[in-house]
Amino acid sequence: MVRIVTSHSVAKDCEAAVSELTANLGTTAPDLIVVYASPEHPAEQLIDGLAARYPHSMLQGGTSCLGVMTDQGMHVQ
Repeated sequence: MVRIVTSHSVAKDCEAAVSELTANLGTTAPDLIVVYASPEHPAEQLIDGLAARYPHSMLQGGTSCLGVMTDQGMHVQ
């Protein structure tokens, strides 16, 4: 069974953003985490923070120049 959960954060602090993102993902570690970051946050810091919380999850990262889109709409910092 495939379960997809989306989460987003507009927190200015990278650590706060990771905390907000993980709070919305639930207690079960995802098999795959796809994370996109705006230029406000270095993608490497977000991936490192997520990898520390979910050490057995596969991670894929990317960047966006204007914002990110989720099922809840467009999120621009």
